[in-house]
Amino acid sequence: MALSDGLRKLLGEERIQEAQKYEPVQPVYRNAHEAIPMPMDSDKWLHGFKIMYRMIWDREFIEEPEAVNLVQYFNKSDMKKGALVMGKPGNGKTTIMQTLSRLLTYTNQPRFDVYYVPVIVNNFSKHGAIAIDECIRRPACIDDMGAEVSAMHYGLKLNMSQELIEKRYVNNILTHYTTNLMPDELREYVGERAYDRLKKQCELFVFKSDSKR
Repeated sequence: MALSDGLRKLLGEERIQEAQKYEPVQPVYRNAHEAIPMPMDSDKWLHGFKIMYRMIWDREFIEEPEAVNLVQYFNKSDMKKGALVMGKPGNGKTTIMQTLSRLLTYTNQPRFDVYYVPVIVNNFSKHGAIAIDECIRRPACIDDMGAEVSAMHYGLKLNMSQELIEKRYVNNILTHYTTNLMPDELREYVGERAYDRLKKQCELFVFKSDSKR
């Protein structure tokens, strides 16, 4: 497929040539009516994700084994659980999940919205329960659990991360989560009941990298 000069400059000839090593299956990047193809199986799917990641964020994909496993996990046709992504601030959790959400547009997997928990807390303080209802209706990534302060609305105080875990579990909706907390910290923060439900909803991925992304 012919690419415009502007898109070629954005991608770089090296990236375009790298992508063309693989047989095109589905588009991953759209600019007006143009697209660059992305392979959709096994290691080629991961390769396509890395290219997409660079195109969107203009940086290299974090090469943690857990991150690679996470991308491969999303390629499973029988995915029934979400992903619980843990790691230190700045190591790429949110960026990877945002990229994955875009990637899934071109697959038969359910695309998900990314909801930032402190923003949900802020909306709850202004609008009440409707702010929570909007976040529990469809597949989603609940981003940065544990970064919020307690949610308050007319005297009603909530641990928002705990509330979202409980409601999405009861509604049986595919959910992904990110957090800077490690397992023991997260268990203490949301409580034993919510943590047990979280484990039933998700697979666990821990990013160990300290590097800023």
